Amino acid sequence: MGSTTRTCQPRTLPLVNPRATTAVAHPCDKESLKGPVIAFHEGIIEPILVGPESRIRGVAEEFGIDLHGIRIVNAKHSHDAAAIAVSLVRTGDAEALMKGSPHTDELMAEVVARANSMRT
Repeated sequence: MGSTTRTCQPRTLPLVNPRATTAVAHPCDKESLKGPVIAFHEGIIEPILVGPESRIRGVAEEFGIDLHGIRIVNAKHSHDAAAIAVSLVRTGDAEALMKGSPHTDELMAEVVARANSMRT
């Protein structure tokens, strides 16, 4: 029997939503705020920044980060921000979840909490 060689041709799939609404949990340092803002300005995501609003705005001002057109949801602290960000995804108000500056265990505790219904 002869063998045939197959080659896979890459396909470009259309994006369903080119600007995925993304809940960003506690982006309260330069790097965790800069990433979603750059992605916003490049048309990749529509961020919802979740954290202490005054702290987020303070970091933006300190480092010259433009927050114009970006939604901010005020939260008291990092645990609260993680809970709210996960809730935004759970309710469908956001399509994706991005970690800001909280410890990974803070965010993941909310993701896997039975009450949040995000278990896989």
